[in-house]
Amino acid sequence: MIDFGNVGVGDPACDLIIAWNLLPASMGYIFCREVGLDEATWQRGLGWALSNALIALPYYKDTNLVLASNARHVLQQLIEDHRRQFIFHFAPVKPSQRSLVHNWLKQTHTKEWIHGIGLQSTLTGIENFLQGGSSATYWIGYDRAAPFAFLITSPSVEDAIALDVFICDLKYLGKRLAVPLIHEFLIGQFPDVKRILIDPEAANTRAIHVYKKAGFKIVGEFIASWHPVLHYQMELNMSDLLTFNTEHH
Repeated sequence: MIDFGNVGVGDPACDLIIAWNLLPASMGYIFCREVGLDEATWQRGLGWALSNALIALPYYKDTNLVLASNARHVLQQLIEDHRRQFIFHFAPVKPSQRSLVHNWLKQTHTKEWIHGIGLQSTLTGIENFLQGGSSATYWIGYDRAAPFAFLITSPSVEDAIALDVFICDLKYLGKRLAVPLIHEFLIGQFPDVKRILIDPEAANTRAIHVYKKAGFKIVGEFIASWHPVLHYQMELNMSDLLTFNTEHH
């Protein structure tokens, strides 16, 4: 007889089961991201958590109510995880992610809207930020543990911040993620800011459509010094977004 119960226990994914045993779903992915694991390792960890819970629940349901209750908790966490296809988290860019962001900004769909002086200013800003000398903050957006979006925030007037958003991983394009991405980012990171400003090129009709769906309104237009073509000034009141989010949840 061969007992395969301990096959694979050297896999670091085994250590991840604490994410479902001890943490709520939203915190589990923050844990995964911070320990620097790839998506494949995370999925194996999910499998280990599921396997242990399915074995523990019928085994302990009559003899150890604490362990049985914990198994039910893990299964509920996994069900909630499965129900939601994408779970977003955000964190400032790290020095180790410099090349990732640089490669993202070289992609054709990104270079179409950030190039020339604007691109060089962004690259310089990232370096200043990583060295602690920037008023702007450069963010990575994650789907679970997978980085896929690049965001920039900077102080504008007293009660507002400026925002730039790029979905960079090609696998995430065309999935209608931009609006929930923007909403979750703003609600999670800037709930106390009164206004969010964004300034797309007038020719970037796809972005303008997305921003309108996210709640932004065109409040003006200008010719940018860094790229002398028409840009729109768009604005979102956070009170409107927070009210909308409360009514729909």
